[in-house]
Amino acid sequence: MSDVVNAKTLSLCCLTLAAGVSECAMMAILPETAEGLGVSLPQAGQYISAYALGVCAGAPLFALGVAQWPPKRILLLLAAVLMIANTCTGLSPNHGTMLVLRFLSGLPHGAVFGMATIVAERIAAPGKVSATVAAAIQGICVSNVFCVPLTSILAQYIGWSSAFFFIGLWGLISLLMVARYIPQLPATPMRRGADMFRFLGQPLPLLLLAMTLLTNNGYFCFYSYVKPYLTSAVGLPTSAVSPILLIGGVGMCAGTWLSGRLADRRTPEWAAMLMLLLIFASLLTTWLLPHCVPAALAGVVLMSLGVFGAALCWQVLILRYARGAELMGAAAIQMAFNGGNALGAWFGGLPLEQGLGVEYTALPGLISLLPVFPLFALLLICTRRRSLPALPERG
Repeated sequence: MSDVVNAKTLSLCCLTLAAGVSECAMMAILPETAEGLGVSLPQAGQYISAYALGVCAGAPLFALGVAQWPPKRILLLLAAVLMIANTCTGLSPNHGTMLVLRFLSGLPHGAVFGMATIVAERIAAPGKVSATVAAAIQGICVSNVFCVPLTSILAQYIGWSSAFFFIGLWGLISLLMVARYIPQLPATPMRRGADMFRFLGQPLPLLLLAMTLLTNNGYFCFYSYVKPYLTSAVGLPTSAVSPILLIGGVGMCAGTWLSGRLADRRTPEWAAMLMLLLIFASLLTTWLLPHCVPAALAGVVLMSLGVFGAALCWQVLILRYARGAELMGAAAIQMAFNGGNALGAWFGGLPLEQGLGVEYTALPGLISLLPVFPLFALLLICTRRRSLPALPERG
C-alpha cells in the first residue's frame, strides 16, 4: 500500500466512520425511531440533541481522564464505548433510556477524531502529515455517502433497532482493526488537569475554533434546507434529491482528500484559504442563481467539498497550536464543528420566517462566513510574529 493509505490509516478511518454514522444516522431514521418508541417527531429530535450534548461533555472528560494513556489503549477504549453504547441503544425500551444512551454514544465522538488525528500525525511518512490525517478522518465523509443511507434502509425494512446494531458492529470491526494494525506508540506528553485547557488562553487556538464554528454555521445555514432548496427553488423533482446528496457526499470525501494533498504540498493555511473562497463562491452562487440548474448543483457539491476540506486544515493546525494538549484541542475542533451545525439550522431558518424564498437561506450563511476572512488574516499575522516552525513530521 502507499505511504498514506495502509492498514494503519484504514483502521483509523474505520473508527472515524463508526463515530460518523453514530452521529448522523439518527437524522436518517428519525421517523422509524419515533414510531418504534411511541413518541412524537419533535420528541425524537431530542435524541440528536442528546448526542450533541454527549460530544460536548465527552471531549473534556476523555482529555482529562485518559490523555496520559498510550494512544492505542485510548483508541481501543473509544471503539469499545462506541460498540457497547450503540448496541445498547438498539435495545432501548423507552424514551428516557434512549436519551441516556444517545448521550453516552456521543461521549467518545470528539476524542475519536482527536486521537485519530494525533495517531495519524505520528505514523505519517515525512511530508505526508496532512494527507495521512485526511485518510484517517475520511471515515465521517464515507459514512455520509454509504453508511447513513444504509441505516435508513435497515430502519425502513427491518426496524430502527437494526440501524444501531449495525453501528455497534462497526464499532466491533474498528476495535479489532485497531487491535491488529495500530502499533504500540508511547504516550504523547500531555499537560495535566487544568493545564490541559491553558491553550485556550492563547489567540491562535481561539481563532481556529471561531473560524471552525463560523464556517460550519455558514454551511449549515444553507445545507439544513438543501432538500427544499433543490425542489422549490431549483425546481427539481423529489426523486432527484437523493442522487444529488450522494454526489455531495462524494464531494465531502474529495474535499478532505484534496485539502490533505494541498496542505502537504504548500501549507495547511494555503489550503484552508482556497477552501474558504470556494465555500463563499458556492454560497453566493446558490443564492443568486437558484434557477440556473448547473450553477445551483455545482454550488451544492462544491460547498460540501470546501467545508470538509477546510475542516481538515483546522484539524491539522490545532495540533500545532495546542502542543501538550493535542487531544483536548482536536476534540475542541469537533465541538466547534458541532456547534456550527446546531446554530446553522436556526440562522438559516430566519429568512424563511420572514417569508423569503428558500434560496435566501444562503444569505445568513454568507454573513456568517464574512468574519472568517479577517480572522484568518489575523491568524496569519499572529503566526508570522511567533515565527512558528512547520508542523513537525514524525515517522
